[in-house]
Amino acid sequence: MKKKIFATILLSYTFFSYSLNAQQLNYEVLRNNKKIGNMQVARTQHEQNLQINLQFKAKMSLPLKDIVIEGIEKAIFFGGKLTQSTAYRKVNGQTKTDIETKWVDNKYRITNAGKSSSADLKPIRLHLLSIYFIEPKNDTLVYSDSFQRLLLIQKDQGMSYKLALPNGNVNLYTYKNGICTKVVIQSTFYTITMQKL
Repeated sequence: MKKKIFATILLSYTFFSYSLNAQQLNYEVLRNNKKIGNMQVARTQHEQNLQINLQFKAKMSLPLKDIVIEGIEKAIFFGGKLTQSTAYRKVNGQTKTDIETKWVDNKYRITNAGKSSSADLKPIRLHLLSIYFIEPKNDTLVYSDSFQRLLLIQKDQGMSYKLALPNGNVNLYTYKNGICTKVVIQSTFYTITMQKL
């Protein structure tokens, strides 16, 4: 089932990436100023339908072993409201994240590793994938599939914004002309930068 979902998301990503109407952003993934991977984010809109897809792959060399991280994420909006989003990640070939958020019967249903539950959330207008293409305002709430909740993003300095994550990590987003040009992920064990090409 997981392989089928992964294949479906990958096919969807490929279609939208090469659509004539799609806007695509390409990033290189860096650690200690060395390239370790790539990331692409594509946005496609047709009338009231908006879809954003993200795909990334990176390889990190740690003291005990190398880690290969792969992921595909998707967010679909209709009329400005999030109707479905997914996050799927693998580490060294093993599934670590498999989450879907879907608007069903006037509420959000979250399925995490095959287990479903309802979320007490109002219609979501901004997703983490959205802020690659839209510079957020200060004190804006954005939805995260990984944490299945709304998170507060705040102005840091200049054209940068800070997002403190529940797991203690911090993401810093930098913008130019409304587009995200750099993301810095700061964790206890490493710092990774996604730099727009």
